[in-house]
Amino acid sequence: MSTATATRVQDFQARQIELIGSAFAFWLGTTKSDKLDWKPKAEGEASQCRSALEQVAECVGVNRGFAAVLRGEKPPERGEDVPFTDLEDAQRQITDSTKEFADAVRGLDDGFLDKKYMTPFGELAGMTMVTLPAMNMQYHSGQVNFLQTLYGDTEFRMPGRP
Repeated sequence: MSTATATRVQDFQARQIELIGSAFAFWLGTTKSDKLDWKPKAEGEASQCRSALEQVAECVGVNRGFAAVLRGEKPPERGEDVPFTDLEDAQRQITDSTKEFADAVRGLDDGFLDKKYMTPFGELAGMTMVTLPAMNMQYHSGQVNFLQTLYGDTEFRMPGRP
């Protein structure tokens, strides 16, 4: 007989969001300081690469915006700059925005999957609302890693337990 208690899907997803955000902050911290704003160009192409800090800024904005929508608030305007004073500030903001989003997910009632939410991207289902920002952070974590490989860093790094 199992003595495990049931975990709400909101709590499980919130924990996943926090783990992803913590890993993103870790991987950002492994970027060379002189490469945080670096935007490499492809030879002979009109590259539109974004820097590691720009990748993080997008995620901070998405996390905060989706958290606001889940709380029934108006999200901040899209494209609003997220300034960072330094690497530690960027790591703190991704971690803080991740917690804000995770807390909003924890606060959802059990009927959230059946709800539709109006966002700047249009109407989104509850499942999309609680997964899209996490997928966005995972994607951009990979982009930061790709930037690292472009300047020659091929070391495999595994974040510790947050």
